[in-house]
Formats: sequence, structure tokens, C-alpha cells
Amino acid sequence: MVAFQHLKAFMNETIDQNSTATAVAPTTLYPVTGAAARVKLGISRFRTLVAAGKIPPPIRLTPKRPVWRESDLAAFIAKL
Repeated sequence: MVAFQHLKAFMNETIDQNSTATAVAPTTLYPVTGAAARVKLGISRFRTLVAAGKIPPPIRLTPKRPVWRESDLAAFIAKL
């Protein structure tokens, strides 16, 4: 039991010394329907603007699952 307490104390000290990570805010991701609604466009028009390069390209979670970051959509809206 004493050896376990020493190991636990050692691990806590190691974690405290190595914890330089900073908190990262979660990123909101929108599927095509949500992204189109976020910029107040229909899905067809939204896809046309993405294909034309006027809206930032999506991130592909899988080959058939494109999503857009909130920050990318907000930047697009700010440019309007």
C-alpha cells in the first residue's frame, strides 16, 4: 500500500511539472444544411458558391461527410 502511495505522489508531481497545455475552445462544425442556413442561403446556392471558391471549402470527416467550421463561415459573413 505504501508503494502505491509513493507511485501516486510521483505521478501527480510528474503531471504537474509537464502540464503546459492550454485550454482549447471547442470548434462548432456544420454539415451542409447547417452551413447553408448559417449564411442564409439555400443548399444549391451554397454548394455553387463553394464550388466557385467564394465560400471556404469544407473539412471532410469522411469522403461523404463535409463540414464547415463556424470560424470559416463567420469570416465569410464578415466579408459580405
